[in-house]
Amino acid sequence: MKSLLIYNSASKVIVFCLPGRDDPALLDQACNMSGRNPADHTAVAVDGKYTTSAAIEALSVTAEDQIIDRVKTTDELKAAAIAALAQYRWQIETGGYSYNNWPVHSDDRAQFKALAEVLRIQNSQRLDGDAWKFADGEFRSLTNNEFLAMYSVGVTHIEKCFACETACKVRVEAGEYTIGTIWNEEWALL
Repeated sequence: MKSLLIYNSASKVIVFCLPGRDDPALLDQACNMSGRNPADHTAVAVDGKYTTSAAIEALSVTAEDQIIDRVKTTDELKAAAIAALAQYRWQIETGGYSYNNWPVHSDDRAQFKALAEVLRIQNSQRLDGDAWKFADGEFRSLTNNEFLAMYSVGVTHIEKCFACETACKVRVEAGEYTIGTIWNEEWALL
């Protein structure tokens, strides 16, 4: 089975176009792989009725966008979906979390800085009530216990991201490719 994987970097649309199968449900699944609402995007089939150039035109692919790969087998389709799932998890993991209704960074740099602050607390090097810079740019005073609680929320957020990716991967391997939908379903169970 041949497919075409189109990645539009502007809108994060991933489309798997299956020759001879311009089934709207398949196209919705392809859009959902990006974690976006398929109603917000255009997906087209590439087969005898449509051409690759029509697909590219429909997606408004520009020179800055790229066609990543031609997917030829179901295994390759699953591999592409698993890669998209990992990217989706990374976006959620590093997209931040909330503590006490304050936005907290959770990218790799922020994780290391928070861990360093925990080590300072454990070694009695952090003054109780020192300020911490939040994702909204505001500095807020946190007691050491508050900081440890915030750090715990962050660790839980990251663990939940990986647990959700694991559960979603099982579903992708079973043939479900609607990454955004299955992510939301699995996230709600954690």
